[in-house]
Amino acid sequence: MTAKRTEFKTKGEARVAIAKDVLKWMNTKKLHASSCNGYVTSGDGNLFNDEDVEKNADVKKNLKGKKCEVCALGAVFLTTVDRFNKIGCRDLVGADLMNPWTENRSRRSLDREEITGYLKSYFTRLQLCMIESAYETSEFDTDENTFEGTQSWAKIAKASKYGEDFRLAGVGPEGRLRRIMSNIIDNKGTFKP
Repeated sequence: MTAKRTEFKTKGEARVAIAKDVLKWMNTKKLHASSCNGYVTSGDGNLFNDEDVEKNADVKKNLKGKKCEVCALGAVFLTTVDRFNKIGCRDLVGADLMNPWTENRSRRSLDREEITGYLKSYFTRLQLCMIESAYETSEFDTDENTFEGTQSWAKIAKASKYGEDFRLAGVGPEGRLRRIMSNIIDNKGTFKP
């Protein structure tokens, strides 16, 4: 299931709003930026459980009040879900309801495939890879390195260097995430390292 873009004329306008929401959530401590390479985790309990999956409970309602550890993709995902739409737990995780972390369907995290699949109505896969590469300070590809060796890979490497330069200057994950979101806002919805 993808998000709905009803209140903005362009995807760029929607991405600016998403980036502003990430900054707002960081200011209110709803998000804790940490290096987790394409995952969203909840430090204070499961994101959802067996019953939520069976009922296809609303992910947005399940996230309400939780403080989540996120990477850049996770921050964008959470604020997009909050702003734009209702998505059920089962819709998000698909038919394979078992997960590698537990023996039941309770979920402490969402993985990058689930997150990027949801975000594709707003961001290109390349933009998502660039954002995450800058945040994690290493080249990141959402789909088994399909960009490797292409011109797009050079853009991903440039994004990684952008983040690495900040890291070397002593800027931690939270500071890098703030800079990435500010870059998106300044460039009308496109991350340009």
